[in-house]
Amino acid sequence: MKRRIASAATCLAFLVLLRGDSCGQPVLQDPTFRLWCGEELCAWKTEAGSVRKAPTWHEADTGVEFLGTPARIGQNTPSNAQCLRFTSVADVSPSAQMSLTIDWDLDGTPDYTYPVPSVSFRQVQADFILPPHEGMRVVLEKKGSGNAVLAEIRLQLLSSADCASAPPPEPRKNLPLGARASSGTECRSRVVIANSCGECDPYAPQRACGEGVACTTRGNGGVYGGFTLCDRKGERTAGEACGIDADCKSGACTGVRSVGMIDVPTKRATDEGDQVVHDYVLCTPGAGAPAGCIPKVFVAGSCQ
Repeated sequence: MKRRIASAATCLAFLVLLRGDSCGQPVLQDPTFRLWCGEELCAWKTEAGSVRKAPTWHEADTGVEFLGTPARIGQNTPSNAQCLRFTSVADVSPSAQMSLTIDWDLDGTPDYTYPVPSVSFRQVQADFILPPHEGMRVVLEKKGSGNAVLAEIRLQLLSSADCASAPPPEPRKNLPLGARASSGTECRSRVVIANSCGECDPYAPQRACGEGVACTTRGNGGVYGGFTLCDRKGERTAGEACGIDADCKSGACTGVRSVGMIDVPTKRATDEGDQVVHDYVLCTPGAGAPAGCIPKVFVAGSCQ
């Protein structure tokens, strides 16, 4: 087990004092970088540069060293946890520019970035709150030329009581149809249906759609991704929101984003013997999609 070295440190405005090991549910696989498949980490994918096993606070306690500029590893997780504790134990020089980023809406663009503190194998932690989401992608990246050895990077789910001291997320506004939301104030449409921004309410379609026009669902309804749309097939003009080609007068709806995750467990030979490692693979409907792919994010496109 990784040794815990207590300290008081800061990491942005929301870093909290060390309170010992958290009993929160883990979100990441192999947060202590102990599972190696040959020259690569088993549960993390190397996306840029390279990595190697390296000693940490003690030569018998190994972690991962990032080589090259940039050097980047990542993993997907199906967790939709909104209250998280970030913990790091690392030896990172300031010039390494080491950071953890989270892409919570799976669009390929980081939504939150947290610098990994420049301390010498002292544990620091921060509690923070994410907006509603379905799964997320976590990336560790070294952008500079400095030294970066990580002994531990954890994300743990916290209870609402433990999360009471965490700062609230920045207010979100003008979200597109299909984006996960807690209230209508976050949505461009000012409407939330089944935790997603929608155009209309199926139980009162006339409010947004007018008399005689139904309020339908594009994508997957219920617990999976989808959004409501006034069913004006073939009438929507360029720039209007759409979910399928038939919504548009031009017959072309582009920019629809539909993505989910599927668990692909594999048994791998690791330094600690054969173990099952879970690959949470991003998937979209269509040819080549993994079997069992069910999108949980479905965001509107626009008519051409």
